[in-house]
Amino acid sequence: MRAMLFSFCVIAPVLSVVAQQPRTMATAQWQYAKEDDFLHVKVHDRFILEGVYLTPPSIPVGVGPAIVVVCSAGKVEQSYFNIGGIVDHHGPSGSNGLEVVGFEARVDGKKYGMFPDKMSTDGRAVYFIRGDLKRFLGAKQVIIGANEYMGPQIVMRFDIPDPAPVMEKCGSDRILKPRGRK
Repeated sequence: MRAMLFSFCVIAPVLSVVAQQPRTMATAQWQYAKEDDFLHVKVHDRFILEGVYLTPPSIPVGVGPAIVVVCSAGKVEQSYFNIGGIVDHHGPSGSNGLEVVGFEARVDGKKYGMFPDKMSTDGRAVYFIRGDLKRFLGAKQVIIGANEYMGPQIVMRFDIPDPAPVMEKCGSDRILKPRGRK
């Protein structure tokens, strides 16, 4: 009995540490879906890049972390982070006064000054501008942090694969086009 109790006392803390380690992912790939929007008579190209939590939300809501890009007719209509938790913010959703609490970004290991454009009404998605999307598509790794509502900071990592599939469908957007030399 003592041996079993001793084993439990030694193994349980190790298991909890292992369970908290971020899962490693196979090579990340853009997931693609073509969607018909019958109401607006459009076809959308949706790309999703799944990430991993380095610090997960204390109350997970829905799916895990992802970068989502939605294009139509070759131009970006939406780009956002699906957080997988409810993000703490000040100011009304979609206003210029929006502040996502504890929002930080690192691109290829360097601090990146990015300001969210707007939020979803349920607080689960943080939208960003096309200029930031261009920067992310050219990176190898993006790390994002945002405070969870009444919780700690959620930290996510995205390993950015070849942007060719996204550029093929969304590359007509003038912001995403590479600048030529004059």
